[in-house]
Amino acid sequence: LACPHGRYNSKRAALQCSTCLGGYFITAENTNLTAALEESNVPTAVNTRCDICSGVKSSHEGSAVCDLCERDYYMNEDGECRECPDGTECNLVGNELGSLMVEAGHFRTVPSSSKVYQCLNKEACSGGNMTGSDLCSEGYEEVLCSSCQIGYFKDASSGGTCMSCEGSRGSWMTVAFVAGVFLMGGGAISAWYLQPDWLFDPETGYIEKLAKTNVVRFVVVTSQIVTSLENVHFMAGGTPYPYPFEQISTFLGSALSLSVFDLLPIDCWWRTDFFTKLIMTTAVPIALVVLTVLANLIDAALNGTGFTLKGTGTRYAFMYLFYFLPGVSITICKSFGCTDFDDGTNTKLQYLTADMRVDCASDEYTSITSYAGVMLVLLPVGVPLTMHAILRANKDVIEARTTRT
Repeated sequence: LACPHGRYNSKRAALQCSTCLGGYFITAENTNLTAALEESNVPTAVNTRCDICSGVKSSHEGSAVCDLCERDYYMNEDGECRECPDGTECNLVGNELGSLMVEAGHFRTVPSSSKVYQCLNKEACSGGNMTGSDLCSEGYEEVLCSSCQIGYFKDASSGGTCMSCEGSRGSWMTVAFVAGVFLMGGGAISAWYLQPDWLFDPETGYIEKLAKTNVVRFVVVTSQIVTSLENVHFMAGGTPYPYPFEQISTFLGSALSLSVFDLLPIDCWWRTDFFTKLIMTTAVPIALVVLTVLANLIDAALNGTGFTLKGTGTRYAFMYLFYFLPGVSITICKSFGCTDFDDGTNTKLQYLTADMRVDCASDEYTSITSYAGVMLVLLPVGVPLTMHAILRANKDVIEARTTRT
């Protein structure tokens, strides 16, 4: 009895063919011709047994070829079996590259890529046998599911979780911020106008006492060090702080750089991107410097004196730069960092690490780096040099003054 491919008979007088089990197949070498077929000169093969698939390859039941891969392996586009990467589930026979099952908390860019990446926020990546944004949980999108969909905002206090704009949290944060701005602004204006002794007295005022203890400076500088260490480690390819320290660090970093984009649900009112955040973050210190210079120019013109940087406005402008310039500088430096991703070919995909919506090969990235380059010269480099020049020019006055005790 002549059997078709994938079936065999081990007896010369058998009346039916048996099916090869999964993991076995029939080879061309494993065929015999019966004496009757030889005499009649009929070239019909008689399969006599099934051979086991070699290595990590396998087959379907009744298969004539080994066209599957065993568990923990997948078949690539060249028909070769490769070990499944970390972050995938290959518990069954027959895994293929295009439909690899990605575990929750992980991300894969395209079906032709064998690289699997760990998501920064594990809850953002739901997993599945898909790729790209299809792997993201509700409210998340883009590479590593690191961005929020329209109708969601990124909450810095929860470590960058995308929260729905329709919830009460966004409304509560908005009301609290607006109320806080009005209270603090009204209080500052009233205090400046009334000049109460308990607050402004040069010997016993609260501001002077606070300045002598250096509590504010210690807290701010220590917080800057903590957040800067995480940012530098992350930009170098490391992981963020573990929970809940990552949430605390993110909130402190946003507060110290006065990034209202991270502190408030602005994306619920106005769709923003990293370029917008960069411009707004750098605009505040530049505006302060410009206003300080203009105020001193006007003062010099009204009094008929030479231009000098002095006065209370100048003092508080430099205090702001001292406390918040490190946070602003971190935002500027984030403009240049790109992360590489595999696209299944020899060409790598590159996205801005700070905002995975920005392709590093796009015109948008060129605009960001051009603007950030100018800001880098003006702020992280220019401000310290300007402060040094001013301090050096007033060296004698500083050395002669009475130091706080």
